[in-house]
Amino acid sequence: DGDTKVFKEQVIARIKDYHNKKGYELVENEEEADKSVIISICNNSPWVSIYDEEGTHDLTMLIELGEELTKQQGTTCFSVLILDSDYIVLGYYKEGKLLEQMSNLSLLIDLETEKPEIWAELTRNRALEEIKKAWKYNVFSTKNFLKDFSKLINIPPSRLLRDYYTLHKEDSCINTLLHFVDK
Repeated sequence: DGDTKVFKEQVIARIKDYHNKKGYELVENEEEADKSVIISICNNSPWVSIYDEEGTHDLTMLIELGEELTKQQGTTCFSVLILDSDYIVLGYYKEGKLLEQMSNLSLLIDLETEKPEIWAELTRNRALEEIKKAWKYNVFSTKNFLKDFSKLINIPPSRLLRDYYTLHKEDSCINTLLHFVDK
């Protein structure tokens, strides 16, 4: 809720602060950068999406960023990490804390969570069964799951089905591209 432009500027400031604390410096030139981040906002979604080059493989970084953003912005954060196209780790953050992770890292065939009620909060009908139904395919596909899951939690599927590298090639939303060099 509120002014999306102001919120986006606050998120950009938080991303810069986070990277500065991690020993990175903002640079203009992509070629000299050690890493880049895209902050994306679309008119068809109330969510601000952050796509980090490192986030495609660094779960610790995603957790730190989710906790930092929810602490500083007083909002909800949701993270997605896909490993080797078959394994998925979802994170749910509020008030500076990782509330719960849901993944299939130990058993490819089923999602595991210790607090299913937290995930049920995200769905329109507050039912974990809807998430489990989205998970059940004859042959599991992270793409199919995220497509169905996004509908359950009211995020456009395109927001969950993209990663940094895909979005970097597209120009369908208002994106801010930040480049950082390791000090």
